[in-house]
Amino acid sequence: MDLPVSSQGRTLSEQTSRNRERTLQMNLGYVLFLTIAAVLTVMVCVNYLKLQSSCTALQKESTRMESSLNALRLENDREYNRIMSSVNLEEIKQTAIDKLGMVYIKADQIETYDASGSDYVRQYMDVPER
Repeated sequence: MDLPVSSQGRTLSEQTSRNRERTLQMNLGYVLFLTIAAVLTVMVCVNYLKLQSSCTALQKESTRMESSLNALRLENDREYNRIMSSVNLEEIKQTAIDKLGMVYIKADQIETYDASGSDYVRQYMDVPER
């Protein structure tokens, strides 16, 4: 009986020869494992592509909304400038002085206060006259 020869020219035992033949053959468990691994890999890739597509769509939506916000800001600024240019402050001043009898404040009418810790002042009673 002739024994197989290895790549280095040595003879192999019958047990070693059988082990090598068994490792070269694919059994059902190994095929099943490879199939499951391939399916899982494809599922992960598909899920990744879906997430990437969703991320791209969200970025496009964000860009669209920012563009819309900028357009609204420009329109708002134009409208504000139009309104401000239509207001004549000199006319308002003359109406307040002539028709409503308003006068400029005098220096002795100014009251100062310490505004520690508050952004606004609530007046609970009249300011006493001097």
